[in-house]
Amino acid sequence: MYFCQHCDFNTHDLDAHLAHRFVHRNITNVIYCTYNKCGTIVTTQQQLQLHLEKSHHFSRNKDNPYAVHASNECGKFVCTVATCRKVFDRYRSLNKHLREHLTKNEEIECPVKGCEKKYKLLNS
Repeated sequence: MYFCQHCDFNTHDLDAHLAHRFVHRNITNVIYCTYNKCGTIVTTQQQLQLHLEKSHHFSRNKDNPYAVHASNECGKFVCTVATCRKVFDRYRSLNKHLREHLTKNEEIECPVKGCEKKYKLLNS
């Protein structure tokens, strides 16, 4: 749940939360992490994104910049190839690693929990 630091607005949707924050953009120079009332203070959107990735295990991708990707209980991203199982701190690192498996014609499972899709082609 995302809570607004400046008014009573709250939402479960990160997209709606970010759009709402724009309303208050001139109130202060600091940015609060409002995910579950975390309260961490940063000064740039880039720092907020890094905080969301590291502390709350969120990651953005190019197709859907607000997508939340699955991670393990420690907040790490684990390679889905059974013979590999390497662990990564960032989703983009896992994604890059999975592409390496695809270039070797290895089949990979989608890293998002609950998704049962499998891929063999690099462009997939």
